[in-house]
Amino acid sequence: MPCSFSASYCSALASSFSMLSSSKALTVAWFLHFGAATETLKCFQCTLFNFKGICLYQNPPCETQNNQVCVWWAKSAGGRILYGFQECSHICSNQTLILGNSTTEMKCCKDKNFCNKF
Repeated sequence: MPCSFSASYCSALASSFSMLSSSKALTVAWFLHFGAATETLKCFQCTLFNFKGICLYQNPPCETQNNQVCVWWAKSAGGRILYGFQECSHICSNQTLILGNSTTEMKCCKDKNFCNKF
């Protein structure tokens, strides 16, 4: 697994890993990759936005925790958005589902703060 931190930090990690048993080193590596070492993001959080993209139930921005991502979800028909929501979530898959005239779209992002802007 590549180290995504500074070179000096990665070097210190590598020397620390060499002193650990392989099972403990894997646990530490997993924690650093998936656990607390991940940076938090701020995401828009709206329980429901309408067909004009206006948030009807605005909540304060959420901060991602434990591998969450920012999510944007929308339901549309005939090329017009009907409703949707924005949140922080563990469950997300970039996808578009088309069923007849109806489209459900989910977008996930983790590249910058408020990346789930409508």
